[in-house]
Amino acid sequence: MNRFSCVLSAIVLFAPRVSQADDAAQTPLTEAFALAQAVDLNPALRAALVQVKDARWNVAGEHARYPWTLSVDAGATRTSSPRLVNGANTVGEVYGVDQTTQLQKRLQFGTELNFSVRSAWQRGFTPTSSFSFIGIAPNGFAPTVSLSARAGFTQPLLRGSGEVVTLAGLNIARSQVTQTGRAAERIASGLVRDVRVAYWEFWYGVEALRIQAQSRDLAIEQRDRAEERVRTGSLAPVDALPFQTRVAAREEDVVTARAEAARQRVALAARMGTLARAADLGAPSEEGPDAPPTPPATLERDALEVSPDLGDLRAAIDSARVQRASAGDANRPRLDASAYVQVDGLGSADAGAALEQLVTFGAVSAHAGLSFDAPLDPGRRHADIGRANMAIELAESRLEERRQQVLSELRTALLREDGARLRADLGERTLALAEKQLDAEKQRFLTGSSTALQVLQAEDELRAAALRVARARVDRLQQALLRDHLAGRLLDQHAALLAPRLATAGAPSSGVFSDAAY
Repeated sequence: MNRFSCVLSAIVLFAPRVSQADDAAQTPLTEAFALAQAVDLNPALRAALVQVKDARWNVAGEHARYPWTLSVDAGATRTSSPRLVNGANTVGEVYGVDQTTQLQKRLQFGTELNFSVRSAWQRGFTPTSSFSFIGIAPNGFAPTVSLSARAGFTQPLLRGSGEVVTLAGLNIARSQVTQTGRAAERIASGLVRDVRVAYWEFWYGVEALRIQAQSRDLAIEQRDRAEERVRTGSLAPVDALPFQTRVAAREEDVVTARAEAARQRVALAARMGTLARAADLGAPSEEGPDAPPTPPATLERDALEVSPDLGDLRAAIDSARVQRASAGDANRPRLDASAYVQVDGLGSADAGAALEQLVTFGAVSAHAGLSFDAPLDPGRRHADIGRANMAIELAESRLEERRQQVLSELRTALLREDGARLRADLGERTLALAEKQLDAEKQRFLTGSSTALQVLQAEDELRAAALRVARARVDRLQQALLRDHLAGRLLDQHAALLAPRLATAGAPSSGVFSDAAY
């Protein structure tokens, strides 16, 4: 070998040992830890939970949409106005102080209640004594005190009437809670699937690196033995060249496998929400994925009933129907019935006399009436109703489209899972035979009854069989995770992990992932 080849060989040979030492210093990675980190830190799930909490705050706001409203107005006024008194142009002055307190509330049927109390004090002045003959003091009028109390209501009979309209905002807000909750379920289930897939892809990357490293070490061992036989004269130098070439090829495979394992580590860290600390992730500690349980016969029915991918679409239909119930109301004809009763009291510089007249119902007024208005062109209302109907139809079409996709994806996943299971079973048998074949070829090579090419070919078959088995096991688990996600089973399988962390993240005690919350 030349100097460059020696340096390259040294780098390749020592790099795996350094990497393994680093992995040994890292905390072993488990699937449960990866899932826990993802639930705590994944930004997509955190955003979904924030949307759920925002929707719940919206419901709280709609509950308080029609509170009792208190308004108080008070003011003082000075009014000057010109007057003609005995042909002379004079200016009279009026001073007044008034205060009004009003209490209002809108009920769930659209009824508006109104209660008000008004008090006023007023006094006027004039520069002449022309009114003295009627007993009023010169240059002024006696002050007056007035009190009034009114109770009234307005009842919409068309526009704005009924619980469907008045509580439309609350019903829409509640439907949004359901919709955001179902979306959070879908995101959480997808997150569990994606993290587990990424974890086992990382495991496969590390396993492939281990297999390639073992194959490279075996190639080095075979090369060294061949070179030793060349030195002893029992093997021609040309017969040792294939072993040297195989070492170089296996070193390339190790470098490629190491890069792929590093890429899978970064992908897993991104799913976990710890991308900034991707280098801190150790190698997976599990020996390999367990065989997934056999899917139940009711899998397709379960998927159509409880699939997270369909839950938020069903909630979208419900939300569209709620909005349809009040669509066009703003452009309906308005017919309001209103009535009030008012009691007044009046006193001349005597608030007591005004109050006595007020509380004894000395002056009672009453009113009842109807008011009506209507747009002459109903096109806007018809357009609002038409758009609401189209929103329902669109949501139903999207649900049906997704139902077909879920069934297609589920059946495809089951077929691929069966294929991966068969590949894994056959691969295990092939691996066992390849191990025996390699041992046999090495023994025959030592006795001279086999060639180097046959040994290398047997080693190639062993390495390929090991990689195929690992790949088939991961593929089988991936398809099982996909069908469990489509059938809504992942949330139940990981409820113990998800529930406490979601509660800590701010989900209500009833839980986002509980039907009781909706």
